[in-house]
Amino acid sequence: MHIPAPFRLQAVILAAIIFALATAGSASAAPTITRLSLRGLQSGATSRLTVDGTDLQPNPRLLLDAALGPQIVQPGGTANHLEIEVAIPPEVLPGIYQLRISTARGISSPATIGIDALRQATLTADCGPLPVALTGVVNGSESTHTTFAGRAGQTVVVDVEAKRIGSSLDPVVRLYDSRHTQLAFSPALDSMHGDCRLTAKLPTDGVYEIELQHALFKADGNSFFRLKIGELRYADVAFPLAVERDQKAEIKSLFSNLDADAKFPFIASGMLAAPLKLEPNRELTGPQPSVICSDQVEYVVSEGKTSSAAAPCGINGIIAKRNQEDRIPLIVKPGMKLRIDVLANRAGSPLDGVLTIRGDKGAQLASSDDRIGTCDPGSDFVVPANVSKIELGLKDMQGRGGADYFYRMDVADMSLPDFTLSLNEDHINIPADGSTIVRLEVTRQSYQGPILLTFNGLPAGAQAVDGQIPAGANVALIAIKAGQQSPIASLASISGRGTAAAASIARPVQLAMNSATANQPWLRNELGMAVVESAPLTIAWGETSAEQRLPIGAKLALPVKIVRTPQGAGPVRLSLIHSQAAPPKREVKKPAKPNAKAKPAKVVNDADRLLRLDGMPVIAADKNEGAVSILAPVDLPQEIYDIAIRAELLSVDQKTVLATVFTPVLHLSATGGFHLQLTSSPKVEAAAGVGPVGKYRGKIVRQAGFDAPIRVTLTGLPKGTTVPEITVPADKSDFEFPVQFKYGTKPGELRGVQLVASTVEDDDGPEGVVHSAPVNVQIKVLRGAEPKLQKPLTIFEDDEKFLARLDEGHGVATLEKSDAYSGKASIKVTPDERFTTDLPGLAVKIRENPGNGEYRYLTFAWKKSGGEHLALQINHDGDWGAVDNKPATFRYSAGAGDCFGGTLMIAEKPPVEWTLITRDLFADFGEFTFNGIALSPHDGDFASFDHIYLGHSADDFEQTPPPIKIEKK
Repeated sequence: MHIPAPFRLQAVILAAIIFALATAGSASAAPTITRLSLRGLQSGATSRLTVDGTDLQPNPRLLLDAALGPQIVQPGGTANHLEIEVAIPPEVLPGIYQLRISTARGISSPATIGIDALRQATLTADCGPLPVALTGVVNGSESTHTTFAGRAGQTVVVDVEAKRIGSSLDPVVRLYDSRHTQLAFSPALDSMHGDCRLTAKLPTDGVYEIELQHALFKADGNSFFRLKIGELRYADVAFPLAVERDQKAEIKSLFSNLDADAKFPFIASGMLAAPLKLEPNRELTGPQPSVICSDQVEYVVSEGKTSSAAAPCGINGIIAKRNQEDRIPLIVKPGMKLRIDVLANRAGSPLDGVLTIRGDKGAQLASSDDRIGTCDPGSDFVVPANVSKIELGLKDMQGRGGADYFYRMDVADMSLPDFTLSLNEDHINIPADGSTIVRLEVTRQSYQGPILLTFNGLPAGAQAVDGQIPAGANVALIAIKAGQQSPIASLASISGRGTAAAASIARPVQLAMNSATANQPWLRNELGMAVVESAPLTIAWGETSAEQRLPIGAKLALPVKIVRTPQGAGPVRLSLIHSQAAPPKREVKKPAKPNAKAKPAKVVNDADRLLRLDGMPVIAADKNEGAVSILAPVDLPQEIYDIAIRAELLSVDQKTVLATVFTPVLHLSATGGFHLQLTSSPKVEAAAGVGPVGKYRGKIVRQAGFDAPIRVTLTGLPKGTTVPEITVPADKSDFEFPVQFKYGTKPGELRGVQLVASTVEDDDGPEGVVHSAPVNVQIKVLRGAEPKLQKPLTIFEDDEKFLARLDEGHGVATLEKSDAYSGKASIKVTPDERFTTDLPGLAVKIRENPGNGEYRYLTFAWKKSGGEHLALQINHDGDWGAVDNKPATFRYSAGAGDCFGGTLMIAEKPPVEWTLITRDLFADFGEFTFNGIALSPHDGDFASFDHIYLGHSADDFEQTPPPIKIEKK
């Protein structure tokens, strides 16, 4: 006697999805900087710099985006500590720079420093002669102190660089005289982007004290600073803020102690922004003021007025007087989608702006005040029909004004093509004679074309394998290949240029913004790159087909091969890198039961919706070949994706990564995993009632790895028509789809009808179903004869004797008289199941055209309490499940589990309320003899079954007992 196999839960292990790319070569080989003894270097002099970090050997060298003089590494250095004497030529302009360490094994992330003509020293109780720049750290709630000797009438500037060089310190600085009387105080200043500065004219000769602290007395371990003291020169803001690209302008400085009337020549040659470079003022300290290099015409408002500007454009102005409102006439086109962004407070201006948009007759059309995260106003505005001119008004909310109340309005046309490029990594290490992968992200505006990449400053012998981001792609994997020469380090940058409509748009690839780069955007373009020693192994794809596709909702198996050197022995862990953009988070709300409290929305795990590997495969130390299985989520957009495998050579205990290498990048198209193909005529005739039965024949064409059951049905049928449906099991491709209509359906041609196919599985909503393209079909409904209903065969309806016939299985079956779908009672079955191989009086034939004593259709009602799945299984010809000559599953199930040997999934979840199921047994399983039945809750508390009948046609079931009506309270 054959016992039906129970369900088996399939354990699914999701690999962690990691977007940040590991650098090639040894994971611990690339140097890191954790502390610098000086956060500044003196131009025209030699400084001794102490560096603490990791992997600082061998052959350490400093890299800076400026000319460096001789640098001498002092004896006695270690991998965690070294001293370097470095000379900075006098022609290096003052400013903020990014310092890196390179060794024979890689290049570090940057540490931000200042360069100026000041003497550099570490903080001591007496700072010595002025001017000076002192490096120190504020700890916790402590304050830091130093003193200097001053003279009467001397004007002293005390400038704190912290935020501007990447520190987490929120500084507050005070100046005291010898009696500890406070002479001056400075909190964080917007114009200095969170840093502080005070200026004081000293009243007498004597010793003066400077006190520096964290504003909230809670400095952390990253609260370093550079304290500059002396008769300093500074300039924080350039006006106008923006200049049209390739145009010349005269720029003046704001928040400055330079000559108020001084103007400095500037040519807008940068991609997004460039430093002003105040060359005549080499005594300047701090960053050079930033000027935006604009793609648009830039206007400057004079005394609150300007001639008409034309959108798109930039408008630069100063609210110089109290209660002043700058009013700018703007020429526009009807229907234009404008984005108006006011930059003021974010750039250090005290302006708390209010933006007003008026029509040409003065009527207010829109207004804006604060936005989330800023008090700078802005508005997305669609120009009304028949409007060709509007007026932009800007004023301070409190009616304030002054020489420093500057602003810039960016008036952008959102229909014009544009894009931005970003990169998470700030340093890339490439193994000699190998390659690494850079993951670039694109944000597009009205442009979906390809983007051509330019790589500037790559190490000698290095080159990009593919210098283009494909059309429509929002993420791209770019391989950079190195020659045999190493070590070589350089400071590189990447830029992109659009084609066709965006040919004039050039944008730099920008790194993540931080406090040091927020006001110096050119620093975000700087990428450290190095060619390092060869890796002890390489990895490549095995044999792949040019027609390879990613089957949506299924798996794609791909082979990989490893070539090892003697140093490459060890297990190799594989993980996936891909170009799929992270899908937006989504919430799924489950419908509440009647009179039940609504359940909170469930946030779906985004990792389930990303390309990923099935598990975390590891190639054993004695193997050189392996395979990966890529899972393509069911809602993966049908696009081209870049795919690569990262291979990590592990130590024997698999706790340490010794080396990291990458396969070449594959470009794979994601397709639906299957498509519906009609092999018969798209035209059928079908009777309403007794008469001809239409029949479509077709097949499910599956991609390799796609083995899900497929539901086939019709859409576009008249309202009220019973929609036919069949399920093609995972192990079948060919199908026949019968078409017939209930007696009384109106005869005639049906238009707009389509045969459609979709997966049965569901991931908490419609996003979890994979659909195939529909096939247009034509149906002619014929007038049929009124059917003579046949009496259905009862398998169970209230019969207590049926329980005794379910004589096998480890579950318990009882008659439940308090709960039924129809009649007076149902069957309650506890896990795992109850079944019978030979049900007395059954042994009936299932046929396409049943005769006397033969049947085709099955109906039953079921529901579940607890657990994840349940099934109704059919014994056919003395067997359960698939057999050699009958590969059909002979099982109906609902829920997440699978029956051993396969199942026909008819619902994604077990129903918790009575649900009636009617199935075409012949369409599902072909011809067979129905011998027995198994009722299988498998898990949870129990399952209930009721109303089990066989019929010649689905119409026969109209004679069965009706469902019990449950009155709602």
